Amino acid sequence: MKAQLFDTQVFVDDRGHFRNIPFILSEYNFIGKRIYLCDNFQTGTVRGYHYHKHEAKVFICLKGGIKFVLLPDDMIDHDPTFWKPEIFTLSGTIPKALYVPANYANAWQTLTDDAIMLGVSNVTVEQSMKDDERTDPIIAPEYWKTEWR
Repeated sequence: MKAQLFDTQVFVDDRGHFRNIPFILSEYNFIGKRIYLCDNFQTGTVRGYHYHKHEAKVFICLKGGIKFVLLPDDMIDHDPTFWKPEIFTLSGTIPKALYVPANYANAWQTLTDDAIMLGVSNVTVEQSMKDDERTDPIIAPEYWKTEWR
């Protein structure tokens, strides 16, 4: 299974917006067990540089802009000089979600001060913490071949 963007449902009328948040994605065999929100205090903050062997996630930008950089596990176990990251940009104004399967290392950066990211995970917090594999954030940008803003 590969990481990929998919459309989300947004309904708009004279009162505003209504957006469905996907908790079950049968095409990905994904059933959400928890939902969380994350924001940063300023543009340019980077989070992540980790992966999970069992946890899959769906990310939605509710406001502002967010850049995601992903690495499939078949790259993680090899020489970092050959890593080829996949880059996705999410925006609060475009109704897209990003599915990140298990075994994808990820890092993300806020592109705007007002960015709010919603995450849906297929595991509990306790399961996620036991499944968390970190990469070194000091050397990670060089290997991830990413120009952060």
